[in-house]
Amino acid sequence: MSILDNMKEKYEDMTDTEKLIYNTIVSNTTVFSLKSIGTVADELNISQMSLVRYAKMLGFSGYGQFRKCLQEEEILSSNPSQRLKKMKDSKYFKSVEQLVGEIENIHDNMMHFDEKSFMKVVDKIVHADDIFIIGRNEQYFLAQILSYRLSRINIKSTISDWNTNRLDDQIYMMKGKKALIIFDYYPYSQHIFDSISNIYKDNIDIILVTDYPSCPIQKYADDIFYYPAKTNFFMNSLIGATFWINILITEIVSVLDNKLLEILETREKRKKDVDDYY
Repeated sequence: MSILDNMKEKYEDMTDTEKLIYNTIVSNTTVFSLKSIGTVADELNISQMSLVRYAKMLGFSGYGQFRKCLQEEEILSSNPSQRLKKMKDSKYFKSVEQLVGEIENIHDNMMHFDEKSFMKVVDKIVHADDIFIIGRNEQYFLAQILSYRLSRINIKSTISDWNTNRLDDQIYMMKGKKALIIFDYYPYSQHIFDSISNIYKDNIDIILVTDYPSCPIQKYADDIFYYPAKTNFFMNSLIGATFWINILITEIVSVLDNKLLEILETREKRKKDVDDYY
């Protein structure tokens, strides 16, 4: 029996506090599973002990085990065929439901946005001599978007090439002060993990954008940003990661300021001269 089914069976016998916890979980299980016990307690205005008791009521040894199992169950339910079956069996209009979920995810990300950690990453990128961006499958498009946006503000980067050299060989070719940006969402790439495990001690700043703490690359990452990507259909959502790219570029622009203004003015003059745009 799944954790959610187990909770549903026990709902009628729950206290008011337990029902509050249950309703919070089912409203957005993905986001809930990423929050610490302290964050949940503060948001619901309850004690951390209430959350521990709730976990034990469900048969877990404590809240840590409950949270970990809930994350794992969320990942397992991300199996493409299971998601599609769930979508077909539902009576709800999934487009609206998906939109609501995306809005909730972005709102939650904004509420828990760690500006200090984020600005540390901005500083690393601005001062890096060599930037390498990795993404596979759907995440490859995120790597392309970020690389293009960086190029527009005169910051050079390289995207992983899956058709030529081994990934770790490509990373070894980086020079100077290095920044490695990785987009890796479930199902996680064994190829990326193996490559990073080979090079992570090589004086490289590793920045990871992923969906869950269960992403294996997080053990090697210096900076980690979580953006849930689960959808009701069988592909990952790219909205959270795109949101991260947008605010990253915005902050870099703010840091570069006058230097960037000169570049943009020169570029605008060139556009008029070559008559490439309306």
